[in-house]
Amino acid sequence: MQIYLVGGAVRDMLLKLPQSDKDYVVFGATPDEMKNLGFIEVGKNFPVFLHPVTKEEYALARREIKTGLKHTDFKFDFSKDVTKEEDVLRRDFTMNALMYNEQNHELIDLVGGKIDIENKIIRHITDKHFPEDPLRVLRMCRFSAQLDFEIASQTLELAKIMVTKGDLKNLSPERIFQEFEKALTTKHFEKFLISMHECFALNEILPEIELLYQSHIQKWQKLFQNDSVLKPVIKYALFVSDLTFEQIQNIEKRLKIPKIYSDFAKCYHQNKDILFEKSPFAKDMILFLNHVSRFQNKERLESVFEAALTELEADENKVFLKEILQKNIERLRLNFEIQKSLHATDMPSFETLKKDKEFKQKILDFRTEKFV
Repeated sequence: MQIYLVGGAVRDMLLKLPQSDKDYVVFGATPDEMKNLGFIEVGKNFPVFLHPVTKEEYALARREIKTGLKHTDFKFDFSKDVTKEEDVLRRDFTMNALMYNEQNHELIDLVGGKIDIENKIIRHITDKHFPEDPLRVLRMCRFSAQLDFEIASQTLELAKIMVTKGDLKNLSPERIFQEFEKALTTKHFEKFLISMHECFALNEILPEIELLYQSHIQKWQKLFQNDSVLKPVIKYALFVSDLTFEQIQNIEKRLKIPKIYSDFAKCYHQNKDILFEKSPFAKDMILFLNHVSRFQNKERLESVFEAALTELEADENKVFLKEILQKNIERLRLNFEIQKSLHATDMPSFETLKKDKEFKQKILDFRTEKFV
């Protein structure tokens, strides 16, 4: 039995990055032998085991044969005679195909992954196996953003062929957004968008964004390049902020965007304009506070402010509005604290007021009177 650390953990070790989750591949073992050693079997489609102490994943080396269009449509061979070369060929990129023996510190590189890492290149391993999972096209784009790597020309061309053939149509919305969300956490989200555009995947998955690409790519580069501060939820809101409300809703439905993302994106889209008005009415600012924070959620309010300030810095056409934006933000912060402590019961003659359809308007008028 031979055990090797594999995948992203080895790649990140060579890049001197914080270690990702450790995954191991096991050669020359059977499921029964693993269980006899105390490993816990957890895989549904193929044998994956958890170490009894560390709970890290150990997978038996395997051969894979594609049997259908879905990502689960594979036939697996876990024979003890599976070689390192056979196991490596089923992997996606050379940088993820390195094996490392933690006992003797031996690095096994069968496909040139080490030199590709040194040259910051994302390169697929084989033309035969790479197209077997179309999610690899999105992973390619995400790794470009995550690692700030370039994509090998042959790999980009193969990805274009896959997209043109319609392979991405076989991906579920959940798998697509999973990669999209990972990309939102990177320092170079703009590289994800650029790579998606270059391999035609942006037009396939987000045609609304593709239509904006030529006019907005410079803005997106300024928004997201070398960003390590913005929350993914804010990034998503900025990313779709120049779409129509209907387009944002269409993306939400098509990709099944989680509520935390879709709600904030729509909230920012609907309310941001008042932040750039020279002299907004008190009533409009009260409505803003109500829509954004319900007069209680300060974190959400500050996230809207952060998004607006970030967008202004990236948009040359709005730079002259900086003083107006900052003034409105300070005024809204002051009034948020005032409004937070107000309640309907504070209204004069509250007990005698009719709780009719005009009641909400009366509350709004009451809050507007307290606005400073």
